[in-house]
Amino acid sequence: MVEREKGAAFLVGIDHYDDARLQNFANSESSNDVAKLKQFFTSLDYSQYKVDSQYQLTGHVTIDALKSKLKDFISTKQYKDVLLYFSGHGYQVKETAKGYIATSDCELLFSRKGELVGQDNGLSFKDLGKLITEKGSHLSSLVLLLDTCHSGYAVTEN
Repeated sequence: MVEREKGAAFLVGIDHYDDARLQNFANSESSNDVAKLKQFFTSLDYSQYKVDSQYQLTGHVTIDALKSKLKDFISTKQYKDVLLYFSGHGYQVKETAKGYIATSDCELLFSRKGELVGQDNGLSFKDLGKLITEKGSHLSSLVLLLDTCHSGYAVTEN
């Protein structure tokens, strides 16, 4: 029997946010989720995914670090089957009806009415989809797990 080559996992757990309007997670909840998932994948002989520690981002994760590592990961031709996992805050900008993954350095812009009307440094689900499309043409399969609010926009925006 020919053993199938393992896929690769990209794991992100963001716990800390510079914007005071985004609550930091107590007890490093998102980082713990990533650690548990990594343990699950590495403890099972039959796990489909391997986890390289360079593609595991936890705690304080900036937009530049996230985009750089994600681009590198998706562009790696040897990875044919991949899993992308994001845990942390997500948000929707009302005026544009776009969803975002909150990064540690994102900044939220609110109207006087208290509605979220803009942002800087969040990773939009649209940009995530574009990156996958542009850099991931070699992929055989991709599993996307989003443990964020407003993750439904990942489907509707692409």
